[in-house]
Amino acid sequence: MPMRLPALALALCLFATPSVAGVDVLPSADATLAAVRAQFNGIEGALPLDGLPAPAPCGTDRKPETRAILVAADRAGPLRQMHLRGPQNDTEFLRNALIARGVVPDAVQRLTGPEATHGGFAAALRDLAGETGCGDSVILQFSAFAFGATLIAPSLGSEGPFSEDPKSEAITAFAATAPRARGPLDAIIGTAPFVILNQSAPGTGDVLSAAALSEAVTQLRNRGASVTVILDVASAADFALEDRQYHASPQLVQRDVMLGQGVPDVPPAVPATALSAGAGAFTVLYGTESGHWGVETNFPKKAGVKRKPYGLFSFRLATALLSADSTTAAALMREMKGDDQVTSDNAGWADQSHIYATTDADHALIVETRPPEATGQGGTIRIIDPAPSRTAAPLESARLTLRGQVEAAADTMVVTVNGNLADAAPDGSFTADLELQAGVNRIDILAMTRDNQPITHRFELYYEGDMQALLGTGTRYALLIANQNYAEGSGLATLETPHGDAEALADILRADYGFVTEAALPGGEKVDLFLRDASRLQIETALYQIGQIAGARDTVLIFYAGHGIYEQATQGAFWLPVDARADMPFTWLPAAAISDAILRIEAGSVLVISDSCYSGALLRGGDGAAAAVPDDDRLRALQRLAAKRSRIVIASGGNEPVADAGGDGHSVFARALLTGLEQMEPDAFTARELFDDFLLPQVVGRAAQEPQYRPIEKSGHEGGDVVLARIAG
Repeated sequence: MPMRLPALALALCLFATPSVAGVDVLPSADATLAAVRAQFNGIEGALPLDGLPAPAPCGTDRKPETRAILVAADRAGPLRQMHLRGPQNDTEFLRNALIARGVVPDAVQRLTGPEATHGGFAAALRDLAGETGCGDSVILQFSAFAFGATLIAPSLGSEGPFSEDPKSEAITAFAATAPRARGPLDAIIGTAPFVILNQSAPGTGDVLSAAALSEAVTQLRNRGASVTVILDVASAADFALEDRQYHASPQLVQRDVMLGQGVPDVPPAVPATALSAGAGAFTVLYGTESGHWGVETNFPKKAGVKRKPYGLFSFRLATALLSADSTTAAALMREMKGDDQVTSDNAGWADQSHIYATTDADHALIVETRPPEATGQGGTIRIIDPAPSRTAAPLESARLTLRGQVEAAADTMVVTVNGNLADAAPDGSFTADLELQAGVNRIDILAMTRDNQPITHRFELYYEGDMQALLGTGTRYALLIANQNYAEGSGLATLETPHGDAEALADILRADYGFVTEAALPGGEKVDLFLRDASRLQIETALYQIGQIAGARDTVLIFYAGHGIYEQATQGAFWLPVDARADMPFTWLPAAAISDAILRIEAGSVLVISDSCYSGALLRGGDGAAAAVPDDDRLRALQRLAAKRSRIVIASGGNEPVADAGGDGHSVFARALLTGLEQMEPDAFTARELFDDFLLPQVVGRAAQEPQYRPIEKSGHEGGDVVLARIAG
């Protein structure tokens, strides 16, 4: 299978060593530096983005747009071994996927052939930057070879780097053995690794360094745009662009989101430009881990049919863009999992891992609204069996064979149904065997024609919908934190109700809603999820552990009762552990730590219920409105809401103190919560319905506080709501 690792680079991109009396003599650093500068186009300096007109200030009526540059670097040098077969198809398919998702065609530029050189990319990037402003989304994608600092060495041959050197009698690993002179050569090494672009002239090699790419990202972000870099190259994670962006402005990067690496491995070179306070978000999608090759796969899979090559990662990403509900990095990566049968030629390559990093879990790569299915597509998909229906079609059997027809000008090459390869013919006819789950089943069909045009179709099938289908197959975890007894001398008064509130809530959640308050870590260690009078370390440990425990099909409810505080100087809200001191902010648990913990939780639904002073300022979010649940098709509507990834906070008040008592032995808020869980008429309901029917009216009517409901900002919320369902008695 073709690989996106320049396998000959170790042998070809090295400085030959002359021999004196049989002893190899290493070249001088000055000679090496001069040859490097002569043979590697773009190896030094930043991309020219200075001097552009300032963008329009944020807050204007300007409509945000998505812009993209897709680079197909398939001719790194004169040798056939340095040619890739997939980049042309990668960029064409990805361009068409972006357009199908709503991006304006003129805003997506493919660079191929002589345009995919260092000069071609620099010119295209400058044009794009001049049009980019606040709120825009910029995508920079590379389908190419790459190499690291150990291969920075020129050739003695006339064809330059990435070519055979017939004059060399002994090829040595120059970069691994030659002594490094301090100065310019070290500076070049610090900018590695490099994307290898197309050769712009004989005797040279065109490259783009990680440092130059990161500097360009910083300048684009400083124009108010959010930037996504997509690297379908070997050892893509070695580019460590998130570390370079962290170095530009540590306070603007959520390190726990960005690969969860903790302390960043910041490159030695200091970025030329710092991030501004109004900088946009940054996301990077790596096609490969460090030390792993990128591979190419071929379509269609049928024998006897002419096949076309694609980069494995690029193909997966394009198909994910077409099918995922959201275009956040996390949503796309989840969509890309489990498609090995579709995109791998053999099981040995199915393990190519993709990694992402982002400063904003809510950042969508595409800012435009997804167009209707028929808009911008080069054809249609017609379902033949089962017969189409205006609503989710009810079925009597869980197993069926789906039959359909792709209608397009070009031959059909690939059809997938829910990410699995269908049996498709060039004339567009296809079949796929399905096994349905109880309840609403969403069917996503993607067809790709031989001219790289994607065609999508989505519909629903309904099989034996019931309460068990709504409950799903996952586990419901309740993490309860009740802080009541604060240390003497802490400046924090002892509270009356948190223990009783949490105990009563735990009882009803376990008995009526199927939640568990203890669990096992991956290693088997038992964990108690009910914390009484917890320290900061205990709270943060529990939040981290629930992230280790909960999986994508699970639901997590986090309840906190205890002191809270709002600090005017930092405009931040905090939970107060029992080891906190009122006069020592560093002992408080900040909202950022709670938000980061939520980002680590993979559960499909997370509901945070905070009964503390100033809890409304704790986890910020946008509009708290949620779709109403229709009475005539309630069960199906709830199943659709539950299927979407949701992150919701319900706070006992706004940015204000809240009552500790007043609820017949409980806080006013806890009393309303318990009453709602006991008395909600439907057996299944959303968190919003619970809030509207009980929490808001009962608390406002009995105390000087107003509860809050909203999605949690930058948490990976993708719509829908948390659905609570009673279990059978």
